[in-house]
Amino acid sequence: MTTGSFQNKTVVSVFGFAARRYGAGEIFARELSVQLGQRGWHSVLCFLEPPTEAMRKFFDLPNVSIEVVEDCWQLSGKATYVCTKSCASTAPEFCTSTTPVFSAPIRGWQN
Repeated sequence: MTTGSFQNKTVVSVFGFAARRYGAGEIFARELSVQLGQRGWHSVLCFLEPPTEAMRKFFDLPNVSIEVVEDCWQLSGKATYVCTKSCASTAPEFCTSTTPVFSAPIRGWQN
């Protein structure tokens, strides 16, 4: 999906888990994306690894993009690079993280 119609109305959410099943985190990510979509926002969901096929279908919404940020639960150069690259390419208005270790670099990407 292209993000042109969602320019500057994007939220990047970094989740510290792999989307493998219909659990609370996956349901939260989808519901967040549904509500953002209803308001004209693009939702970029970042997980530890590519979601299973069932989860890809679950997240298949017109406003959703999925990215992989390995080791986002720990502060690593690779995870910081991938997340920063995602933020630079989508120019999100907001970045959120379920991993406290990784939230500091995300907050600082705009400075």
